[in-house]
Amino acid sequence: MNKNEIVRQLHLIIDARLFGAAGWPVDRETANRLQMTLLQMGLVEEVPGEADTWRNTPLGNELHLVLLEVFMGFWDEWEVPEILEDYGLIEKWEVHRLRRVLSAGAGWEQTLKDSVRRAYLAFYNPTHSLS
Repeated sequence: MNKNEIVRQLHLIIDARLFGAAGWPVDRETANRLQMTLLQMGLVEEVPGEADTWRNTPLGNELHLVLLEVFMGFWDEWEVPEILEDYGLIEKWEVHRLRRVLSAGAGWEQTLKDSVRRAYLAFYNPTHSLS
């Protein structure tokens, strides 16, 4: 699979999860399947000598896999706000707001998903400096 095909496949996964009917965030079974897909695409690799420890490959880093995994719903919800802030997609006040929503418990999924959708659209805006 070449780089363009990998990018196309990643966006199909993101579209299904973030904008379609597929679950966001992912459940454990889906996370395991996604991990295998990312491994087959050459975006992650096992760390030699470390059981169940993964790292991004150079291609995974080039494609901003950490952020793409947020868009897929693959990261723990508590890590999402900081990742979005690290990429300049949300401000510090939004990180605090999302933390409050997560702390409140029930109902956080839709609020967080809405913020991630906005971040996705901002990241792929042709005038955005990161894309």
